[in-house]
Amino acid sequence: MTPSYTPTLTATATSTSTFTPSPTDTATRTPTPGPVTIEPVSVGDLGLSFDYPENWEAPVTEFEGDLKDVPPIPPGQLGSVTVLRGTPAEIAEAFGVRERIDSPVQLLNSQFNEVENAEARKLPGEESRAYELVGDIEAENARVRVVIVELPRDWAVIIGYAPSEGFTRFNRTVLNPLVESIRVIPRTTATPSATSAPRLTPTDEVTSTATPTPATPTAIAMARATYTSERLGLRFAYPDTWQEPFLDFDRLVVVPRGSAADSRGLFILRGSPLAISETLETDPADDAIVFVNNIFSELDNAEARKRLDLDVPAGELIGEARDDDVRIKFVVIETAPDDWVVISGVAPASDFTSFEQNIYEPLLESLEITARAPAHPATPPAATATPTPAPTEAATMVFRTFRAPDLDLTIDYPAAWTAPIAMTDFGDLVLAPADFVDNPETFILLLRDTAEGIAAEFNLTGDEIERPITPVSFANAILRDLDNAQARKRLDFDYPAVEVTGQTPDGQFAVQMMIFDIENDWVVLLGYTLLDDAARFSEVFFIPIAHSLVAEVRLAPSPEAATPETAALEHYDGAVIGLEFDYQAGTIVTSVNANTVSIKTEVEDAVAVVMITRGDPAELLQQGIITTTTSPRAALFSMALDQSPQLTDQIETRYPVWQTIVEVSPTTRAQTYIIALETDWIVIRMTAPLESFDAAERAFFQPLRESMVVLATIPEDEVFGALSQPNARH
Repeated sequence: MTPSYTPTLTATATSTSTFTPSPTDTATRTPTPGPVTIEPVSVGDLGLSFDYPENWEAPVTEFEGDLKDVPPIPPGQLGSVTVLRGTPAEIAEAFGVRERIDSPVQLLNSQFNEVENAEARKLPGEESRAYELVGDIEAENARVRVVIVELPRDWAVIIGYAPSEGFTRFNRTVLNPLVESIRVIPRTTATPSATSAPRLTPTDEVTSTATPTPATPTAIAMARATYTSERLGLRFAYPDTWQEPFLDFDRLVVVPRGSAADSRGLFILRGSPLAISETLETDPADDAIVFVNNIFSELDNAEARKRLDLDVPAGELIGEARDDDVRIKFVVIETAPDDWVVISGVAPASDFTSFEQNIYEPLLESLEITARAPAHPATPPAATATPTPAPTEAATMVFRTFRAPDLDLTIDYPAAWTAPIAMTDFGDLVLAPADFVDNPETFILLLRDTAEGIAAEFNLTGDEIERPITPVSFANAILRDLDNAQARKRLDFDYPAVEVTGQTPDGQFAVQMMIFDIENDWVVLLGYTLLDDAARFSEVFFIPIAHSLVAEVRLAPSPEAATPETAALEHYDGAVIGLEFDYQAGTIVTSVNANTVSIKTEVEDAVAVVMITRGDPAELLQQGIITTTTSPRAALFSMALDQSPQLTDQIETRYPVWQTIVEVSPTTRAQTYIIALETDWIVIRMTAPLESFDAAERAFFQPLRESMVVLATIPEDEVFGALSQPNARH
């Protein structure tokens, strides 16, 4: 079913194409009479195999012109097909595009003005790496289809041309089988364009998981050993003639024996995007491709691309060091939004191809990423470490329950510790060992207050904290006062939670904080211990205590204290979509169908619209709301091919929220969110005219998001405006 708001690739003004591919990178097939019977063919100089009609002449390498100047089709023939292969730069040059091209979307955008009635999209399929543009050449009464397939290292481009009246059959019987069957094979010759950079030959097929096909020079068979790092949660193979990998603070080093005279090596990092950015001394980013682009300017002759042969989002960068005759390769792997693995490799420029093929790629292919061993991220290697606690210590620890009526909560504490003590100068309670007064090296402070009150306790006022104050903005403000710090959302607690870990600037104490959002206020646990005991403190004491918290929901501030704007708000109770929100009087809220609500208002004489739909992914796919059910990120990516969806905290909920922004037309912008519940997804699309979008964001979209409360289930009474049944709020 066609989506109700099918995304298109926005046309961009570019120079007119002059499609003149080099002879070594083109293959044109001229049809001959007869039925369309398909058989596989291999084109060695392109390094490709694909299916095409058996009664067509063998592929040749002659083609001149652009999309409006294709070779004539002999009478009675279905059409003609041209196949290209090259790097993005080479393909762009073939199309006569002068600006830098980094993605198939950019190239297709550049061709929008070359044909009439153009439509572009990403081809469907969970693992699809293909994008297409279809349009009319009205002067020739013909149609043309351009398909770009992203191979592991370069692109294959298929251009099909046929008369309009026969295009449907031509597309079904010739183009579709070709596109679906295209595979990478070893090249029989390697003759890159004299004006282009040397091409890195693909090492595996598009859908292959087998050992990569060797590229020139021939791969070297070598014995390999396996190394496991429990601390980083990594396992990989490396040449057994090399040194055993070792940890240098927070990075793994993989180098040959006698490395003083050998400039080859690999370095592996694992951590949050912020921590990795600080280690590599580059601008922070929350997307692998953006991160790679941040490093791009630091290398000469650099090439960046997405790695589509891995199971998770990843980016790659290869370039030359400016002061040394070496080449460097980075691969950034997003195992989770707050957990990346970065592998950097370096080798002499003259030996880089062999190093990449025989050392780097085999290590990457063998890499297994698992959960990290419990350890505080700030703990460096120590000459004398505290003895590891027995594995059963956490399980056998005896706890008692403490009730704090004035704080409306209960919490457990170790039986060997003293009972929680009320505090007067900072915080509300302190949980600590019995010898705390004489030996104040380990303790946990508990605070309960509103977000503003908690921020004031930590002296975070004015510009020191982003407003409105949320657990995430509070955590980010705390990070500035700690060394080796990182923050992440925790989804394994009964309340929405954000965790902060780090160490004091003097390097003596480890710090662990948990921020719980209890609807109308917060509970904060702040733990301190000696740095060497951080892992044991977290596993045996802090996390079990945090899990034991039971806090009653306190009443919100009285209506008298509300601002005039709040008093003017009306409330939608969650019927139809299982999502509560507040909206200003005059806003039009309508139930569109059984699972969709429309919200409209006027901003600066323009109409801003929010559409909210809730359902299981298969239902949303059938309705045309999404085009894939693979994941929320994949669904958003299919709506905006040139954008990278991001996790966001703009909607406060325990569930992950993904966001993307796209120009749906030259005059309209849309901001789309997907909230991924256990079984359902909630799709929220906020649309406004481009010139009024910022005003709509401030006056309409942002207040609406901040008031949203996700309900675990949809109220039984789905009559709009009726009182809803009680629901769990998240």
